[in-house]
Amino acid sequence: MVTLYRAEPAQQKQYNPLDRRPPQNVPYVVDNLWEWARPANCPSRRGCEYASPDPQSARKSAGDKPDLQVFRLHFKPGAIALQIAEPDAKEHRDIKPNQLRKTLFELLKPHPNSPYPSWASQPLPLKLAAAPLFLPVLSREELDALLGAGGPLANIADQLRQQVGFWNSAKLIDFSAAALPYGVGEVFFEAGSVEQKELVEMPST
Repeated sequence: MVTLYRAEPAQQKQYNPLDRRPPQNVPYVVDNLWEWARPANCPSRRGCEYASPDPQSARKSAGDKPDLQVFRLHFKPGAIALQIAEPDAKEHRDIKPNQLRKTLFELLKPHPNSPYPSWASQPLPLKLAAAPLFLPVLSREELDALLGAGGPLANIADQLRQQVGFWNSAKLIDFSAAALPYGVGEVFFEAGSVEQKELVEMPST
């Protein structure tokens, strides 16, 4: 049976539920495209918590700070958790080697008759339609307004969606299975999915 662990500081921060927190390790444009391409049955990473397959990895993922407490997690029935192969999402191939952003810039290239060789070389008024993609934490509705039918970027949406690989590689976790899909990869699940946390005694560092 799959067991997951999470490390948390003894004094946790209180967050405003209306606050949109920019990602720490993922470029804003990639975070926006991941949210836009997210399947309906997958939780948004922006409202997720993270876990690891063993206590040591959990503490390391949280920064290995001296005030961390490590918990064994017991999930509510029906909880949805996913795992990626990489230990941290910042290592995903959409980010390294910068493939998703390169594809976006290629799709945004000006018309062949344009005097500007690339999207980035254009003056600000010509870049404004796509510029919001590079802002932190656009909502699903804001992204649909840009990339959906009738939006200023609708003409590149189908090609762009095909290049977002994150959700194709993320695997649903079967909690009754003997092992995780990827072994040591990052696990994420919607906040509020945990029914009980069991404190794990860890050796001092």
